[in-house]
This record gives sequence, structure tokens and C-alpha cells, in this order.
Amino acid sequence: MALLLNLCHHVAHHAQVVKEGEWRKRGDFCFWDYPLVELAGLTMGLIGFGRIGRRTGALAHAFEMNVIAADVVHGKEPDYTPFSWKEIPNVFAKADVISLHCPQTEDNIEFVNAKFLGHMKPSAFLINTSRGSLINEQDLAHALNAAQLADAAVDVVSVEPICPDNPLLNAKNCIITPHMAWGTLAARRRLMKVTADNVNSFLGGTPT
Repeated sequence: MALLLNLCHHVAHHAQVVKEGEWRKRGDFCFWDYPLVELAGLTMGLIGFGRIGRRTGALAHAFEMNVIAADVVHGKEPDYTPFSWKEIPNVFAKADVISLHCPQTEDNIEFVNAKFLGHMKPSAFLINTSRGSLINEQDLAHALNAAQLADAAVDVVSVEPICPDNPLLNAKNCIITPHMAWGTLAARRRLMKVTADNVNSFLGGTPT
């Protein structure tokens, strides 16, 4: 959601140009360098609707977005509306924001390729906080440079740390963060507690 909100308002960029004196130069009470995007009424498309995908859908709903999802296992539908299941090509065609929340398997490596990117709206955003290998990075860079989609934001790449020849480094309208979405102190404390609790449960004869 942090990546999405930055794509919508380019907060860091505008904060920087204010410090550089751009607001003062413009001579008006406000300005912006990029189109500002309101999330209400847009469609969030989730590829993978497990625990994290469902949580992302609930947050998108809180922003008054419509939610569609694709998953090999549908499970229980969320209690908010509007929500609907779609096939992956339909998600790519209909969503204003596509967010990946699926594990990497032998079958889905680089499934986000030129074919699927070609289904996207020119105004759409692609976000990946799942696994970098889900995306064919050369195809995504080409699609961004050709304005087949508006923006992309990724917290993961195919090889980490990122290689200097990764095509996304020079792609237009692409935000790359260093696999940091999981790294808050609170999250790391929970991770350590869960690990210790699992070990204690196993040693106590009641594995979790």
C-alpha cells in the first residue's frame, strides 16, 4: 500500500522539489508534476488470494476500491463488496492496480510476461512485493518504456541484491525498493517469537 500511495501522489518527489525551491518558483498555492490518482472507484486486482492477498484486498476496500482476485484455490469470499473472482488474463485486463501475492512455483516463473502485460490498461499500475522471478523483467521494462502501463513498483527482483544490468534500473516509471516490505522492527520481533514458539511446541510434543 505504501508503494501504491507513492505511485498515486509521488510524495517523495514532491517533497524533494519543494526543498529545491520549485514551489516558490511556480508562484501558486499548489502544484504537482505528475497526475494525482484517487483510489476510490478504481479496481484492485490481486494475483494470489491467500493470507497476504486477502489482507491487501481488505485494505484496498478501505480505500473504496473494487476488488477482484485470481487464485487456484478460491476459498471463502471476503465479507465486503464489491468482490469477484476472475481468471488471471481478466485481472490483467480489468484492474487499475495489479498486486502480486503468490508464491513462486515451477509453473509461474516469469508468468508476468509480454503477453499478460499486453492486456493491461495504459493507466494501470503493477506492484510486486511477492517474488521477483514472477516477472519477466525485460518484458516489463519494455512495456514501461512503451507506455503499455503507467507505472510499476517492485520490492523484489529476480536476483538480490539487484544486478547492475537489471533492465528495470533504466525503465521509465519504475520504483524499486530493496526487499524491505517485511522489515519493520515489529514484524521481525513477531517472526522471532513465532519461531521460538514453534520450537517450544515441537519440543513439548505438540508441533504447530
